[in-house]
Amino acid sequence: MDITDLKKGSIIQVNGTPHRVVKYDHSSPARGSAVVRTKLRDMRSGAMLDKTFRKGDKIESADIDPAEAQFLYADQEQAYFMRLDTYDQLGIAREVLGEQIGFLKEGMEIKVLLHQGKPLNVELPTKIELEVISADPGVKGNSATNVTKQCRVETGMEVSVPMFIESGDRIKVDTRSNEYVERV
Repeated sequence: MDITDLKKGSIIQVNGTPHRVVKYDHSSPARGSAVVRTKLRDMRSGAMLDKTFRKGDKIESADIDPAEAQFLYADQEQAYFMRLDTYDQLGIAREVLGEQIGFLKEGMEIKVLLHQGKPLNVELPTKIELEVISADPGVKGNSATNVTKQCRVETGMEVSVPMFIESGDRIKVDTRSNEYVERV
């Protein structure tokens, strides 16, 4: 893999460990060769790493196998999933999942990313439907611009939504940015 093939979300191998590209900045100075500055997340531990690649550097892509799975439950340390093809139970540490844990609801089908047969992380759909459990009341007169308020959804996560959203509404949320998309 060449540095020009890198993009946000790519999974590469660094020192034998799979890393996901979180941030990517390509710069071509007036003199010299192109440089790509990346921020990488270790998919095993969740640790962040800043790494710079120069033109001509060879990057090894990680051998990742996605497996269809169903979210079962989460305890204080891990989230548990069941593979739909083998019915094996897989556990992934909460620290590794990060903010993604807030999108998981019981029975939800997702992809678990496996590296050498071990679960690393999950791949969520880009948009999911969630029910609003509680929403701050909207105050009249605050509608001159796009005013938002906080609400809590069924998974316990906080989402910023427009004033017209009430408790009991179903909304779509973008899992990449944690932003409200639409009312369902």
